[in-house]
Amino acid sequence: QWYQRRVRGVLIQASFIMATLSSSSTPTTILPPEPELVDGDRKNAKKVVCRLCNCVMLNPHVGILVEKEAFLHFSKQTPSTTPDTKGEVLSHFWRLEDMTQFENMGFSRTVDNYKYLTCADCEMEVVGIQYLDQPGLFLSCGRVSYT
Repeated sequence: QWYQRRVRGVLIQASFIMATLSSSSTPTTILPPEPELVDGDRKNAKKVVCRLCNCVMLNPHVGILVEKEAFLHFSKQTPSTTPDTKGEVLSHFWRLEDMTQFENMGFSRTVDNYKYLTCADCEMEVVGIQYLDQPGLFLSCGRVSYT
């Protein structure tokens, strides 16, 4: 019964969160991760954790650093939010081959042809995206913390 409520909570939250590729959006200036966060194979050198609750999402040396532009909405929307301020274009992601490589990751229901990645513990913000018509899952380098 707890699991069903949690699943419904994810589905309700996911219906308000949208992420799309946007060719018309201007990329936000997001620098690549600091050099000490990337090992010689371009993989994450440290644990990737939720920046809100510190839940471990990814162990070291699992995700591969890639440059890919994707528009992710901010989790908190207000009535004064305009289409130009609903999110940001991110360009650096940890790419994973499949969901079993994550330690703790929540997934939304399918919206259009996407699934959104969120912390499995707090479910408070979108941290990545999975394109169902493309291989791989993409965890934003800028929406997580490192330990």
